[in-house]
Amino acid sequence: MRRNEKVEATLTAEEKEILQHLCDEAGCTEAELIRSVLISRSISLDELETGKKIEHEKNKALHNCKRKHAPKKSGECGEAIAENA
Repeated sequence: MRRNEKVEATLTAEEKEILQHLCDEAGCTEAELIRSVLISRSISLDELETGKKIEHEKNKALHNCKRKHAPKKSGECGEAIAENA
């Protein structure tokens, strides 16, 4: 397959050094490293999107759960205090 697309990234000096170190360890170019990461990714964009939706629903449920339960009043030692009616 012909490679027609090109990407560009702006890195800090530290990030560039890390990238170069990874390339040296793998014995490949920056482009080869990027392609290998893309190819070897086991998670798809669809799975990422589904994961985000699930996480959002969990957070929403936890938030609603916390709001429903009023905190119990307690004494100095943490024991519950009976409220006067």
